[in-house]
Amino acid sequence: MALSEPPKEHDAVAWFADHFDVAAQQIIDFVASDGIELEGATLADIGSGDGIIDLGVVVKARPAKLVGYDLKAVDTDALRRSSVAAGQTEDLPDQDVLSFAQSEPDRIPAPNDTFDVVFSWSVFEHVSNPVLMLNEVHRILKPEGVFFLQLWPFFHSQHGGHLWLTIDE
Repeated sequence: MALSEPPKEHDAVAWFADHFDVAAQQIIDFVASDGIELEGATLADIGSGDGIIDLGVVVKARPAKLVGYDLKAVDTDALRRSSVAAGQTEDLPDQDVLSFAQSEPDRIPAPNDTFDVVFSWSVFEHVSNPVLMLNEVHRILKPEGVFFLQLWPFFHSQHGGHLWLTIDE
């Protein structure tokens, strides 16, 4: 199998929509179904990747603060460009509302009891020590905090990893 070419512009827009609209809304709707309000809350995303989901959650749910954590620094200039190309936002929210921080494989650089809600989208299947990372999530959550964990697809599922759409057979 060989990896396909990088996504074409229309594919990049579809990727943006899948994450900004679909994934972000699924997070918002799922926690809302349990009566959890994100507006005004403090949120963390474990494994923020390109930051598109975080941008979608901030724009749609209006939390007080969302910090996206990832092993690699989020390219905010690329996030801004992809948002403009998708016709969503001209600029990113203020850094007091949406920010990104680099984490370590086994440590989230946040104080204890910081966040009302922590979420993670298609990341834990990549975590080498999930129990250790779950302990970190527990540490940074406020005592009454909530954790939303999405896992799909697993690498040994019928579709393989979640990059399966970009692989040519």
